[in-house]
Amino acid sequence: MDDGVSGTTFDRPGLNRMLGDVEANQVGTVIVKDLSRFGRDYVSVGLYTGRIFPKHDVRFIAVNNGVDSAMGENDTMPFINVFNEWYARDTSRKIRLVKEYQGKSGEHLSVNPPYGYQKDPEDPKKWIVDPEAAEVVRWIYAQCMAGYGPTQIARMLKDRKVFTPSIYLRGKGRHPTKTSEGDYSWGQKSVSYILAQNAYTGCTTNFKTRKASYKDKRVRRNPPEKQVTFENTQEAIIDKATWERVQQIRQNRRRLTKTGKVSMFSGLLFCGDCGAKMYFETGKNFNFNQNRFLCSKSRRLVNPCTAHYIRECVLYDLVLEHLRQTLSFAREHEDMFVAQLGQQAELIQKRELEVRRKTLVAAQARLLELGKLFQRIYEDNVNGKLTDEQFSNLSASYMEEQKILKGQIPGLTAEQESREAAATNVSQFLKLVRKYTEISELNATIVNQLIHKILIYAPEKVNGKRTQRITIVYNFIGEIPEGEESIAV
Repeated sequence: MDDGVSGTTFDRPGLNRMLGDVEANQVGTVIVKDLSRFGRDYVSVGLYTGRIFPKHDVRFIAVNNGVDSAMGENDTMPFINVFNEWYARDTSRKIRLVKEYQGKSGEHLSVNPPYGYQKDPEDPKKWIVDPEAAEVVRWIYAQCMAGYGPTQIARMLKDRKVFTPSIYLRGKGRHPTKTSEGDYSWGQKSVSYILAQNAYTGCTTNFKTRKASYKDKRVRRNPPEKQVTFENTQEAIIDKATWERVQQIRQNRRRLTKTGKVSMFSGLLFCGDCGAKMYFETGKNFNFNQNRFLCSKSRRLVNPCTAHYIRECVLYDLVLEHLRQTLSFAREHEDMFVAQLGQQAELIQKRELEVRRKTLVAAQARLLELGKLFQRIYEDNVNGKLTDEQFSNLSASYMEEQKILKGQIPGLTAEQESREAAATNVSQFLKLVRKYTEISELNATIVNQLIHKILIYAPEKVNGKRTQRITIVYNFIGEIPEGEESIAV
């Protein structure tokens, strides 16, 4: 018996056991209610009834269709099999159309809401927050902001004796598709899945996955351009700024050193000269003053960067002081702070637009030049100055370059016409400023909430003294503009 398993697939537990017995010559007769109960795949049904069963002297009977192999071949059986497969294909097509309509109208396509939500009793199509599970979700995001990875968070959840999502949902009377071993056995995959779910920001993303056809049950990931996202479809558990910051942290994954030590700055530091990551170096007997960050390209044999580093304790003091002064200035002189950021954004915008303008002009000039070159080689080919092979090679090269340029120009033109750079979200940063009235010491949560990345440059000698420049790029606002009232490190 294969209750609940579609007849469009022949990978069914009960069927597999029966076919195994057939191969072992332990079956004399196979009886089904009708041919569709055996399968809705025309080719596979024909293979078994026409070759495999006769090979093992197995009698096949389909009661409702009047099929009995002992009575000889049934001329109508191939047509019945074709109709059975067509019925499955037609049903699949209709279901796909319904799902496509639902997905494009913003309805949730998933059967079960993600951990942290539950179906609204008054309207099952809507999700409402499950308070108990939502607190666990917020705690997981907070730990990620504090610098912990999925494996560490899973271990902490187990120590805190928090039920796994499958156990928790079963206790709520829901039936999850996947179960875990042990009531508190959280896994790294479960935590990573929760950290990647944008549904917690209150939006719904449909068409994340697809299946090639009703015969192929493998699930494939859809590219982002084929996915559809609807905002504010349910109450948010995690604010969007926190979710986006967590995605950035997850992209710059922090690897534990052999000593098990990890720095709060790991994953945030980049070389200001070559753009490579700065690796955290420590030792078993190193103390805080000895830990350092080194440019990852400094030890390469080919095109190495300069061997420069910065000690963690020095970086800690610089960042703490810069944060204190920046937050203090933003809090006490908010209007001036916003004005300076606006001036900086305008300056950056003008620079970017000038670069785009030059690129656009160069692309348009090259496109005109290619048109003239193409006409010239055509005339040379007609006059016998170029062979057909030479003309073919040159024209193919020019046409490929034309195709690339024609694809670039519309985008460059749109950017030039819009004259809009990415706007700095000052209001979001000011919210954080009001949150942290006084910072006495740094921790991973503060660093991750406020700082996007830190650039470390190679040291220089100025007036006989070693001077090293670092640039702090903040979340939402980027670099702080330098001026009399601003702070530069």
